[in-house]
Amino acid sequence: MHDIRVATLCDAMLRRAGIPIIGVSCPTDNVGTWSVEFSDDATGDQQATAATLIAGFDADVEREAVEAEQHLAAVTLALDEDRLISAVIWTLINHSDAPVTVDKYTTLRAEIVEAYQTHPWIEESTP
Repeated sequence: MHDIRVATLCDAMLRRAGIPIIGVSCPTDNVGTWSVEFSDDATGDQQATAATLIAGFDADVEREAVEAEQHLAAVTLALDEDRLISAVIWTLINHSDAPVTVDKYTTLRAEIVEAYQTHPWIEESTP
């Protein structure tokens, strides 16, 4: 039996590429046996792109991409749910000259998430 996680990874890859799908079936390791159920609004070009992506499918690469997406979602959720962090963001916005708005909160939150992704805390080892 083929590992169901491959179908999940393939599904995520196609959705990330913006291809409108309903689902993916990967019954064996042979990509020739894989099938995609496209949404009614999927264009011929999108279906061709899906075939190209499937032909070059790399489970390790896709697993890393899915893990990165999950990590980003967790960071974003933590920012939204952690009242202390939320209060810090609102305070930072409040120190600007313009009034505090939800749009400014959302923008600053996105900047914090981006900073977290590009500059993660790294524990330095001491000699």
